[in-house]
Amino acid sequence: MASTERPKNIPPQHQGGLPGHEEDMDPRTQSFMGAYRPAGKLRGKVAIVTGGDSGIGRAVSIAFAKEGADLAILYLNEYEDAETTKQAVEAEGRRCMLFAGDIANRDFVNRWFRWRLWRQHRMGFSPEMDGCFLPPRN
Repeated sequence: MASTERPKNIPPQHQGGLPGHEEDMDPRTQSFMGAYRPAGKLRGKVAIVTGGDSGIGRAVSIAFAKEGADLAILYLNEYEDAETTKQAVEAEGRRCMLFAGDIANRDFVNRWFRWRLWRQHRMGFSPEMDGCFLPPRN
């Protein structure tokens, strides 16, 4: 299937817990953007992507790498998904650092941003891809 084609019959989606894991998704995500033609719009920038380990966050991370950005990816506990994303970013010739932790935890976020400000001073933007959908209670 070409990357622009959408599956005709998408099966019901359900994963037993949150957050979800990429390998359980059906149909598989199209994160790697093989036909994308970058223009270097983010060369020299650093992007912080929360939830960048899988799904839309992975696609955004890879797109930013293709455009020339280095990445810092914060994620909860999807270690294998995060490593796959890191490898894809590095395959684009960009640097990628992974940080496992709960962004709902103020101490984790404060420690991370203190490290970040000390380490690098060229942060360009910080998209957040860490959302989830919870069905309404009956």
